[in-house]
Amino acid sequence: MGTFLSTVGRNMFGFTLVLNMIWCAALCKLVSLMTFLSLKARNGTSVVFVNLAWRMSLFFSPWISLNKSSDYDTNAAKLVQEVKNIQEAQAAGQKCSPIFVLGNHTSFLDTILTAAKLPTSVMYHARTYMGAHLFNLPLLSTICRACGHFPVHFSSDTDGKFAVDRDKMAQTQKLVDQHTEEGGVLCFFPEGQINGNPDTLLPFRYGGMKKAVECDVKIWSFVTTGNPEVWPRKAQVGGFPGKIQYSLQCIAADGVSKLISELRAKNSDLKDKADHVILAEHCRDYLQKDYDNLLNANGKKKTI
Repeated sequence: MGTFLSTVGRNMFGFTLVLNMIWCAALCKLVSLMTFLSLKARNGTSVVFVNLAWRMSLFFSPWISLNKSSDYDTNAAKLVQEVKNIQEAQAAGQKCSPIFVLGNHTSFLDTILTAAKLPTSVMYHARTYMGAHLFNLPLLSTICRACGHFPVHFSSDTDGKFAVDRDKMAQTQKLVDQHTEEGGVLCFFPEGQINGNPDTLLPFRYGGMKKAVECDVKIWSFVTTGNPEVWPRKAQVGGFPGKIQYSLQCIAADGVSKLISELRAKNSDLKDKADHVILAEHCRDYLQKDYDNLLNANGKKKTI
């Protein structure tokens, strides 16, 4: 009986997911044709449609239990205000540190949950990296382009290897730089791949950390547990019953330069390490601790 109900749940989840992608792609395509709007407005409106679509998909899947951390609403309100402050400063011609939101990567569900649960007003300004091959898929390609997400062109698709096409990525980086310079929010998974052992975060890739140091960004984290139970890594579609927890935390409220200075002051062993290495290790440890706290709050233990 349990297997039967699980199969029904997955079919319903897949159906609502596709249905919501269809209307979302149609509206995104329509908005992309409204050239009287600025590109930023067209992209932002499309991201809001995605935010709504994924919220609806999860709402109509009540067998997937979604539980936020006790301080989630408080921190979400702070993030909303921070994004608002940045946009007001940009409109006044002032330069502000952009915001990076880092997440642990354990499942295809990570992107859906992040897009659904971050505040809508934040998502309007948020963009992310996506594998270039996703820009060739039906429906999803329309959504990706309309949202203005950034393609990652890999020259190797071997698991654990991250070789990219440098020439194509140089063009992508120009778009990312423009987005952050305009006060946009950048969401990404610094592990660089879906983690086969979700309970232990992978080392963070240095590329994003170098950009964070260069731009003195403010860093937030969106950490989840339980996603692989609902959408296993090798499953074509998710929707299994499961309990998910998620948390939103601020890692560098005043920018990474101040954070790194404070870390160096506390630990003399860091004197010979590059700033981006210190930041990568600190952020990885921070997300790991938050992940462990979520597990403990849920009464679960690590599988290792």
